[in-house]
Amino acid sequence: MERHLYLVEDSADSEHPRDSVTGASAVALDLRERIDDFGLDLKDILSRCYFRRLDQSIAIEAAVSGGADSLALVILAKVSGFDVIAHHVDHQIRPDSSLEADMVQEQLDPLGVHLIRHKVSVSPGPNLEERAREARYGVLPEDVSTGHTADDQVETVIYNLMRGAALKGLSGMELSKRHPILGVRKYETDAICSAVGLIPLSDPSNRDPKFVRNRVRNEVIPLLCDVAKRDVVPIIYRTALLLRQDHEAVSSLYDDFCPMTLEELRKGSSYLISMWLRDRIYRETALQLSWFHTQRCLEVVRGGPRSTSLPNDYILIRKSGVLKLILPTKDTVDLV
Repeated sequence: MERHLYLVEDSADSEHPRDSVTGASAVALDLRERIDDFGLDLKDILSRCYFRRLDQSIAIEAAVSGGADSLALVILAKVSGFDVIAHHVDHQIRPDSSLEADMVQEQLDPLGVHLIRHKVSVSPGPNLEERAREARYGVLPEDVSTGHTADDQVETVIYNLMRGAALKGLSGMELSKRHPILGVRKYETDAICSAVGLIPLSDPSNRDPKFVRNRVRNEVIPLLCDVAKRDVVPIIYRTALLLRQDHEAVSSLYDDFCPMTLEELRKGSSYLISMWLRDRIYRETALQLSWFHTQRCLEVVRGGPRSTSLPNDYILIRKSGVLKLILPTKDTVDLV
């Protein structure tokens, strides 16, 4: 197969930076050749990544589990001209988890990438996935990049839909420095690893049906594809993009929505009032209102019941044209 190195003139629109064939640049060129020889369209894949919008003088801090997605994150960052600093977190959940960091380093050595090791303690019990995620992000750099893909995006959107999410939740993750390969498919990350000769680690917990996300990934999405007689991932991915645009448009309207009186608050749309209520009450109480409680609060604003009870003994009340929040201490806060 003829080799194409995709060396182009330096410009803001370049898909690849110009490299001299030394050091890290030699690694990047070798990776490009291997990916090209494997039959993958590297230019197309990179066009769906965020790397070209980032400053190449700043290294990518990458969370690397050793799976195909996180290894592909490192590879695509390298071929895009970035230095990469990898971070691996041992959650100490599985007996042999301490050995995985060594295996990850072996995968990264040919790429010239240094691995920083972190260790956290996550005890068995309810909400294991969420607690592990919180512990992981507690030790990772604030600007860390992850290997979430388009398939992960669809999994997240469906998961949030089952939890009753609104626009923000249904728009999923955003293609950004945090999620730079969000537009890439899982089958492509597998192929990228195969192209460069890496064998990703397999996490058995990803197949455990006791975790809801695993059932969404391994059962719900395949079933939707079967029912639709087509791959639904790009369809739901595009829907999430459209919903993100809608959310941004509504958020822009909300930024200009600054009611000073109850009467001004009532002039807003139900969606804007609901956003205002959730935001205002959260700032006073740290409560994240459910849909049910938001609707009850909206009825109070609209002139229905004079009051409604909220979690943790808070009460929203409308009195003498003022919307008030009664605290558990019986003190009151005028919201508007």
